[in-house]
Amino acid sequence: MTAEKIFKNPKNLKRRKFINTLMIFLCFVSAVLTILPLLYIFIYTTQSGISALNIDFFTQLPKPVGEEGGGMANAIVGSGILIGLGGLIGIPIGIMSGIYIAEYSKEFPCRSN
Repeated sequence: MTAEKIFKNPKNLKRRKFINTLMIFLCFVSAVLTILPLLYIFIYTTQSGISALNIDFFTQLPKPVGEEGGGMANAIVGSGILIGLGGLIGIPIGIMSGIYIAEYSKEFPCRSN
C-alpha cells in the first residue's frame, strides 16, 4: 500500500482516530494516577507540618540533639551566602562570555550577524 492510499482510506482513518483518542485518554489516566499519590503526600506533609511553622522557627538557632524547639537561622543565612557567592562568580563570567561571543567570536555557531 502506498502512503496515498493509507491516508485516503476512510476505514483506516477512523481506526487511526480511534487509536489516537484511546492513547490520549490512556496518557491522561496515567498522568492522573501518577499525580494523585504525589498530591496526597504533599497535602499530608503540609497539614502535619504547618503547625510547627512560626517566626521562631526561622529566626532561632538550632538546639542540641534531644531538645525541643530550635530554628533554621543558620541554614537560611548559609543558603543566602552560597547564593551570593555563586552570583558574584557566575554573573560576571556569564556577562563577559556573552559579550565575547557577540562581539569578537567570528565562527561561533550561535552568533547572530
